[in-house]
Amino acid sequence: MNKLIFTALLLVMLAIAAPARAANICDFNAPLKELKRVQSGAQNEDKELSLRKDILKSILDCLGSETDKLTASLSTPGTGQDSEDIRKGLLADILEARSDLEDRRGEIDLLTMEESKTMAQELLAWRKKFYLPLKERVTAFLLWVNADDLLGKAGRRISQIQGLTRNLRFLGGDDVQTSLDRANLYFHRAKLVSFRVKFTI
Repeated sequence: MNKLIFTALLLVMLAIAAPARAANICDFNAPLKELKRVQSGAQNEDKELSLRKDILKSILDCLGSETDKLTASLSTPGTGQDSEDIRKGLLADILEARSDLEDRRGEIDLLTMEESKTMAQELLAWRKKFYLPLKERVTAFLLWVNADDLLGKAGRRISQIQGLTRNLRFLGGDDVQTSLDRANLYFHRAKLVSFRVKFTI
């Protein structure tokens, strides 16, 4: 069962880190094949344990690279106090994640066979319960910030058009007013959605 868990962790990392393979940071194909070869041959626990440790280090390097990408995506300061406060909160959570990964990496050289299997389970759980939700929050934040910026521009544009529309109504431009009313309705609906997204971050 522990072998299956360790293999599952590798397969998960292979799936989520495909874009980073070009730099060989998250490419586990070769070590996975080697681990299977060692496990299928004569018992050599020292070799298997050494290989497991190397793989765990590579997995932590990969996860570290992913957290660094999250940090880079938040490099631009927020346009308002709300967005800046959320951005700083996300960066603090990413820093905590990075620190946790570094602590785990420092433990690897002293692991026994069973402890290496336990760490594989813990990394699977860590990714599911901490990293993926954090990544989703960062993604939601970036979407919200971009949408908020677009909504601000749209609001200013609608305000500009309203003055022109009032003049057109005197010239029989009721259709224009109807279109503007519809645009206003969609605009306020979009603002409501953006407001709700903010509180999911």
